[in-house]
Amino acid sequence: MVLHAWGGRRKEGLYSFLCSQYGLSPKTLYETKHVSDPYQYIFSDFLAKKKDEILPVFDMVLIDEAQDSPPAFFETIYHITKDPKRIIWAYDEFQSLNELKISEPESLFGLNNEGIPNLNNDSIKGQYEFGIDKDYMLPNSYRNPRKVLVYAHGLGLGLYSKNAKVPMQDKYSWEARGYKIK
Repeated sequence: MVLHAWGGRRKEGLYSFLCSQYGLSPKTLYETKHVSDPYQYIFSDFLAKKKDEILPVFDMVLIDEAQDSPPAFFETIYHITKDPKRIIWAYDEFQSLNELKISEPESLFGLNNEGIPNLNNDSIKGQYEFGIDKDYMLPNSYRNPRKVLVYAHGLGLGLYSKNAKVPMQDKYSWEARGYKIK
């Protein structure tokens, strides 16, 4: 099953699917215009009303363009995915609509009733069976040549400006984006 995250009257999405499964009337974009993050709002609202009733229905979930998804969406995904929680999230943090940072599992997938993260940060370290890396960065951009990307990063991050806005202060953040620190 392939679903848009929100959905609408004519096209089912994850949110509208879940609302129909749990007897809720899905909120429209118009109904959420008063909040700063409607996407976070609808999934937070769903979790507030139905979190304790959610049954895992999906064997595996792939989230594409995950950089645009809020924490409440990820937490919902956690609850609707069967054990052993096969959740793959693919993202390009340089394409985020909101901010430039890589979120860790502990801040994305919510907390259990004891206040412990549903997924800890170490869950993406190491390898799966047969040597498959749990956290994998594509070595190439399939949208733009490397030179264009580096130039765009330099301009976008203000590397050559007196008012540089480089948000990445640590080696990990640079390396996670494909750079090698010398």
